[in-house]
Amino acid sequence: MKKRRAQIEIAKDEHALFLKEIERQKKRLEQMQLRSIQRANRLQESLIKENKRADDRIKILIGAAAIESLKRGHAINWRNKESVLAELDVFLSRPAEREAVLAEDGAGSEAFHRVFMIKS
Repeated sequence: MKKRRAQIEIAKDEHALFLKEIERQKKRLEQMQLRSIQRANRLQESLIKENKRADDRIKILIGAAAIESLKRGHAINWRNKESVLAELDVFLSRPAEREAVLAEDGAGSEAFHRVFMIKS
């Protein structure tokens, strides 16, 4: 009888340790999930900032091209994407600016499409 009670007590102790370990692992999982969510939020914020910077750069370059076009007495047809791209193709001379606005294929960068609200 004593032996059986001792076994029951040991089993209870082991069960309590097991439950504590489960709780510890649950807390650890919650912390890991929270860190993962925080990391994802930081990446999202970083992407938003990066896109805003790129969009602002596009707007500045387009504005400069528009001013230059007006100085020459030539108006840009803002309703026509190809017209805007053609004007920018003439205006932009620096490779980095051309890449930022026109992209490699000349059809407009992702930022250009965001600024002009064009689905790519």
